[in-house]
Amino acid sequence: MRLFKFIIICFLLTAFIGCFKVVPPATSRKEANEKFLKICKEEYKLNVLTNSLKHTLWIYVPIEDPIIDYKGTKEGPKKSNQGSEKNSLQYLDGHFDNGTFYFEYAVTKTMNYTVDYGYKSAYTEEYQKKQSRILSAIFRAYCDLTDTKTETAPEFFMLVISNIKKGVELTSLFNLEDFKQVQVGFLPPEEFVKRDISDVQGRESMIGDFEGKHLDYHDITWPEFLTKQALNRIRFKYQQSDFKPGDNTEEEMITLIAETLRAYHFQDFKSVELNNLAAQKKVIFEQTQVATFAK
Repeated sequence: MRLFKFIIICFLLTAFIGCFKVVPPATSRKEANEKFLKICKEEYKLNVLTNSLKHTLWIYVPIEDPIIDYKGTKEGPKKSNQGSEKNSLQYLDGHFDNGTFYFEYAVTKTMNYTVDYGYKSAYTEEYQKKQSRILSAIFRAYCDLTDTKTETAPEFFMLVISNIKKGVELTSLFNLEDFKQVQVGFLPPEEFVKRDISDVQGRESMIGDFEGKHLDYHDITWPEFLTKQALNRIRFKYQQSDFKPGDNTEEEMITLIAETLRAYHFQDFKSVELNNLAAQKKVIFEQTQVATFAK
């Protein structure tokens, strides 16, 4: 959802402006974890639970305040009978298995018409405040570890904020090095938006879950992270980008996947298989071929 990305960018642009209590840098993963929990509890009054795995830190934040609300737009309702044709993403999924990235999708030509009922969904102010404070605590606790090149630092963060009254939660998966690089200006906020994998979902089992028992705690691997990020980039291209995708769907897909892999210099794979459900067509690219598509 776009508004979550807006929250991320706003935090990144203001992270260095706020007045924080200065604490000595953490020198170990354990110390950083303790520092993070202390900041959340004592300074921000947030109930936060963590699950520290080898490469991943899971952060669970159960809340009772609404996450999403609705409000009217300035323009109000509007519609138009003048449509425009575009390539629409109808289905998308992917996984990694035995050295191969598998992606399946359905892209079809559709006519699109403006039909707006005059309201939009938005994250509540209270939720945005909690979100910003948690990101701030992550930055303060983990981004100044004296040695982030060793196993002391988690490579990935899985942040889960769950409304346990309604059964709706927002998840955000990102790489610590990306988070650090965007802070110092080496990574543009717009690129971080594509690398951060966020999602909103609901499930009845979330209701009343103060301990995060409904979560599938597992250690995120690089292939899993890269698969999810490639899917994120594809959705962005088809659903949000001002630069609309062309008619060669296979080329659009493999280019976005190749750019994802190149961003992390990842070469520990054999091939990428694309399954175009709409055209009932499969294409396999070997590793050496994939690299040629990265722009």
